[in-house]
Amino acid sequence: MHRRGFTIVELIIVIGIVALTASFLFPVFTQARGKARQVACLSNTKQIGTALLMYAQDYDEVYPSPWPFSGAGKYDWDHTFHEVIQPYLKNPAVTFCPSMDPKTYVSRPNVETGVQGGNAICYLMNETGWSAKPPSPDGARPGISLAAIARPADVILITEAMGIDNGAGSYSWQDAQVGYTDADHAGWGGSPYPAPDQKLTWHDFYNAPGCDWGKAAIPITMSTRHDGANNCVFYDGHAKAMRDSQGSDWLAEWWGE
Repeated sequence: MHRRGFTIVELIIVIGIVALTASFLFPVFTQARGKARQVACLSNTKQIGTALLMYAQDYDEVYPSPWPFSGAGKYDWDHTFHEVIQPYLKNPAVTFCPSMDPKTYVSRPNVETGVQGGNAICYLMNETGWSAKPPSPDGARPGISLAAIARPADVILITEAMGIDNGAGSYSWQDAQVGYTDADHAGWGGSPYPAPDQKLTWHDFYNAPGCDWGKAAIPITMSTRHDGANNCVFYDGHAKAMRDSQGSDWLAEWWGE
């Protein structure tokens, strides 16, 4: 029996149909991959929230300071709160967001302070309002007690941000927090209190890696990692993705009691 092969026209039509189908499917696959990364990141933040609560339970219901080694004069990305909650997480991989910048700084071990390192600096603490409140006399950064937060289920403790390793190694101060700012405060890194009912987007928050305020061409304002959203951990330990928020979501007494 004689079998007729495909004609060139038929082949072109088939190829066109396959290409058209692929053009519809590829964005769907890309979106699905992005959603999977967001879900994995949300799992990370939930584990971090649980670790923070476990830490607080062991320390008279006081959360860790952003700078738990400030007594030793350590204000750098090797000595953030990540190091003191790691015994509860037991897995540095939890600090790695699947969508983080590949240049994100990873903390290094330090024999002097006993930190193990290996934590990615991509989940940082809320310090909104720090420049609207006088600092403590000794300049310390105390942790906040759970009792000091009137609405722990509504106030953000940790959110997605980034600490970029620019390879210079010259910064003595590296910002481990993120906070609300405005035109009058952004230039020097100040963070006033927003109005409680003020609607905020991620562009209203600063995250200046290395505290160089954009000098290394790193954007000062926050970006989003997950299709316009970032994952957040609240003071009661729960986590969720947020595209925008209100000022009341960020009003914590960052300097402690």
